[in-house]
Order: sequence, then C-alpha cells, then structure tokens
Amino acid sequence: MISRELIRTKVVQLTYAYYQNGNKNMENAEKELLFSLSKAYDLYNYLLLLIVEISREERRRFDILTARAEREGTEKPSNKFAFNKFAIQLEENKMLNAFLEDKKLTWENDKEFIPQKGGYRDLIAFQKATCIYDITYYFAHKFLDRTDRTVDQMIQAARSGRQNIAEGSAAATTSRETELKLTNVAKASLQELLLDYEDYLRQNGLVQWGISDVRTVKARDICKRHNDTEFYMKQIPSRSAETIANIAIILIHQADTLLRLLIERQKADFLKNGGIREEMTRGRIAYRQQNGWKK
Repeated sequence: MISRELIRTKVVQLTYAYYQNGNKNMENAEKELLFSLSKAYDLYNYLLLLIVEISREERRRFDILTARAEREGTEKPSNKFAFNKFAIQLEENKMLNAFLEDKKLTWENDKEFIPQKGGYRDLIAFQKATCIYDITYYFAHKFLDRTDRTVDQMIQAARSGRQNIAEGSAAATTSRETELKLTNVAKASLQELLLDYEDYLRQNGLVQWGISDVRTVKARDICKRHNDTEFYMKQIPSRSAETIANIAIILIHQADTLLRLLIERQKADFLKNGGIREEMTRGRIAYRQQNGWKK
C-alpha cells in the first residue's frame, strides 16, 4: 500500500540521487518517483492476489479432508481458513480483478512459490500401498469369516495407508505440517496392518517367514522390482493364505522404509524452506528484484 511514509522515503531517495547526479533533470526525477510508486502499488495488489490464491488451494485441501472425514466418520476439518471472509471479498472485488486483468498479474507462473503438489501417483510408497490395499482386500474376503471384525479392520488400515499418502501430498501446497502429519498416519496405519497379518499367521498355526528364509529373499527381490498391483493380482489367486500373508508383510516393510525416508525428506524440506509464511517472504523479495523495486 502507498503510505505517506513510503512517499516520503521515495522523495528523500530521489532528492539525494537528484543532487548527486551531475545532469540534474527535474522531469526525469518526477518520472522516476511515479514509476517507483506504481511498482509499489503493483506489489500491493500482487500480494492481495496471493491471499486469494492461497485460499483457493486451501479450499481444495479442505474438500479432500472433508471427504476423508465423511468416509471414516471422523470430525470434519475447520473451514475458517478455506472460506475466510476477507479472502472471499478480495476474490470478488471488482477493482482488484480489473487491475489484475489490466496488468496481467498472476501467480500461475510462480510454481516454485506456490508449488502444485499432489504428484503422489509417482511415489513408489503410494504404488506399494496400492498393491498392499488390493492384496489385503482379496485376502480378507478370501480367508476371513465375513462376520469377523478383522475384515473391516484390515481393509480400513490398508486403505488408510494408501489414502493418507495421497491426501498428504495434495495438502502440501498450503501446509507442509499437514503433509507431514498425514504421511505419519499412513505409516502408522500400515504398521497396524502388519500386526494383523502377523496375528493371522500365529493364530492359524502358519509360518511367518524369517528374514533369511530363502522364500523371503526371493519374494523380497520380486517385490522390489514390481510396484504394479496388476502383477500381484494375477499371482495371488494360486497362492496359499500363508504365502499371501508373507508377501503382504514384505511389501509393508518395504513401504514402511520408503515412508520413513519420505518423512525425513519432508522434515528436511520444512527446516530448509519453512512454511507458507517463509515462502511469501521469498516471493515478495523475488518480485521486487524482478521488477527493479529496491525498497
């Protein structure tokens, strides 16, 4: 915003430059002042637009978390940030929209500042979690009694592991803290599922393959090379409950390792780059530098 303090500062700066310059030209000094003030006004409106863009991203995150809460019967997230009254007023402000349209100002080209997250399908951890979910769905309906509560328990744990990876990735645009939290939930859900598989083997007198077991070594190598659920769904119908459970356990261990590494990377990224406030500061400085506005 163009305040009196900013105008006074600019006048003092230009006055100093005017007298330091051997070629004194009042007309050029006046043009420089007006140009500098116009850049300040552009920056002011550009930052107002940032509020709008961040609230839009938050609405997308809110929709994802609301859908998740409805599925799992948990408490719905707060919509105070997503539907902030001030942000909505800015988004509908005719003068601001006209100015932005005239100046062609947008954050669309600043992906490094407001990165569009959500590329979870490319994560190997998500791909393995999908394999685990499909195998578990088959296993629970094939080998467990329909009245057994463990059926829903195992399927929900597998689903939670997969869904939280996706939702955490999608939420990362506006909240790295939420991304980290949901990734941890995914990891915990798969650990819960791991216990269910181990319990099934123990309670049914079946063998859980040891780390050095030749079957474990062979299956581990195959699981490392295959992250497509179609591969497993073609193989498991001809396998026993013991074999399927052990394959699922191996996949869970591999997914757990990948999620641990992902969480460490997310923590390091947060420590290095901070959250949305730090990114706003960097974006403001970058805008000033790109548009030749020093103060």
